[in-house]
Amino acid sequence: SLTSLLQSILFATKAIFDLSPKSTWYFFISELYISTALLKVLVEGVNTNGKDGLFGYTETLKLVNFDGDVSLTGKIVDVKITDAKTWSLDGEIV
Repeated sequence: SLTSLLQSILFATKAIFDLSPKSTWYFFISELYISTALLKVLVEGVNTNGKDGLFGYTETLKLVNFDGDVSLTGKIVDVKITDAKTWSLDGEIV
């Protein structure tokens, strides 16, 4: 029946995307940023969540963590992405 077909599809979808960090769409989208281009990042300030360095946001509001001097706060810098997490990107200033 149509109902059991839809239930099978739903079950298969849940099995594929089991909500572990590396299987979410956010992670796959973040992976696309690695080494593809330089991103303009507005430096917001020093990380306070246990990571060293600075953090900022791209033009598309992706959170980026990177090393740099606190004097860059409020400035826009070019950052090359080196690693992707589910909710953020790691990079280095170029």
